[in-house]
Amino acid sequence: MTEVFNQLIEKTDYDVRKCIHIGKAQSSPGFMYVRTDSPFHSIKDLTAYGKPLRFSTFAYGSHDTIVAMIIADREKWNLKVIGGYKGAADAVLGLVRGDVDVTGCVIPNAKEHIRAGVIRPIMLIDRKRSPDYPGAATVGEVGYPELVNFKADTWFMAPPGVPKERVKILEDALMKTIKDPEFVEWAKGAGIDPAWRAGKNTRRW
Repeated sequence: MTEVFNQLIEKTDYDVRKCIHIGKAQSSPGFMYVRTDSPFHSIKDLTAYGKPLRFSTFAYGSHDTIVAMIIADREKWNLKVIGGYKGAADAVLGLVRGDVDVTGCVIPNAKEHIRAGVIRPIMLIDRKRSPDYPGAATVGEVGYPELVNFKADTWFMAPPGVPKERVKILEDALMKTIKDPEFVEWAKGAGIDPAWRAGKNTRRW
């Protein structure tokens, strides 16, 4: 989704629509977080706040930042997006320090602070609630089911013109790896969410 968004807002050297899709390997839902001592417990609380809300990010085109900006526009938040962080983990640290009111990223970048009781998730970008964080409502539950596609997906693509037989070899190898029990066990331990989808289906949402 980030590649599609980037192509919409700036000139790129590629056209995602012309790339050959080998397959999808991973899909992780993003979460929106606040500090544990924050008065915010839901999107409704953020809407009712009525004052400027500071949101930390490492990239204005990141999935979670796009979702935050869209919801802010529709809910009429006075959202101040604070960029310049080196990565998602640094953006989370901005929340931990109290530099901002809210941030967003996938769980691995925030897990240690959640375990420490410093921050908590209040919303996730997925179709179903997380069994690990059941208190966080889905983006659909807060009224924006169309934003569920802004998950952190990893797709494998090839440039136009790669012979079909080579694409088939790459797709078969990718699918075999992703379904391998040893790989799946390793991925889950590393905080990665394997989610395979064949190349012909990656254009479907």
